Amino acid sequence: MRNQVKIRLLFLAVFIIGLSETFAQAVAQNAEAIKVTAVYNSSTEQHLFQLEQDTIPMGWTTFRFVNASPAVHFMILEDFPGDRTTEDVEREVGPVFQGAMDLLTEGKTEEGYAKLGDLPAWFSEVVFRGGSGLIMPGAETRFTTYLEPGNYGIECYVKAEDGTFHSMMGMFEDLYVTEQDSGNPEPADPTLDVYTTNEGFNIGGEFKAGKNLVAVHFDEEREGMTGKDVHIVKVEEGTNLEEVATWMDWSQPKGLISGHMGNSPVPTQFLGGTQEGPEGATYYFHIDLEPGKYAMVAEMPANAPAYKVFEVKEEQ
Repeated sequence: MRNQVKIRLLFLAVFIIGLSETFAQAVAQNAEAIKVTAVYNSSTEQHLFQLEQDTIPMGWTTFRFVNASPAVHFMILEDFPGDRTTEDVEREVGPVFQGAMDLLTEGKTEEGYAKLGDLPAWFSEVVFRGGSGLIMPGAETRFTTYLEPGNYGIECYVKAEDGTFHSMMGMFEDLYVTEQDSGNPEPADPTLDVYTTNEGFNIGGEFKAGKNLVAVHFDEEREGMTGKDVHIVKVEEGTNLEEVATWMDWSQPKGLISGHMGNSPVPTQFLGGTQEGPEGATYYFHIDLEPGKYAMVAEMPANAPAYKVFEVKEEQ
């Protein structure tokens, strides 16, 4: 009898521990997301980010990106080497890219690409740690990434009508990640998996009508400055994905031109996604889809477009 009581108590203890762990994971899984808002200051003609907080603990972190501006935007997380901050980027990197873009816009292609040779050596050590795909004005999205301690930048380098990068107009903010661990678990049970490879995209599973949690695995061997990211776009009658892919190339004179105040040259509706990550990383994004045709498009050179069409079917 005494042994039976001990066994029952043991099972009860195991049950309580398991319940506590499940509860703790549920609490962490639903931890409040870090809100980042894109805004436009018409009086100063600045595109800006507003951060709820600029210092966060390390670990799995979910961001809620709200586009409260009249232009298309994304946000990318840049892991800076050492003690670098956005001040270093604004001083040593931004002017180089803007100078190159100005030359490319003038049709001076050779000089434009040569200008990139002025980038500081430390810039090659910047690691992109995900972020939000492009979203339309008035939209919002969520994504989850893993951040190690260090100094980060949050940037949008979509361009204004005159070719000026939004980051040169104020859309660049510091984010500090401390050594304290958030304790948040990696998101569980994604709806489907997307794999970026040197050849393009592989999809494991299917997008469904309604809410989707998408796991993006970066299996690409990086070549050059840009790796594949994932931007979800609506494919409607007349949508030309070659034109969309060309618009996604920042080095094109009309590439990534956002427009604003209802005058937008954006070639389709952008619904979110995730920015690029290092080989071996996995990041997540949430997306709510209606039945219809869509595509995932990567920000790649126009002469090497990367996109994949998929269909969301009506639920049976």
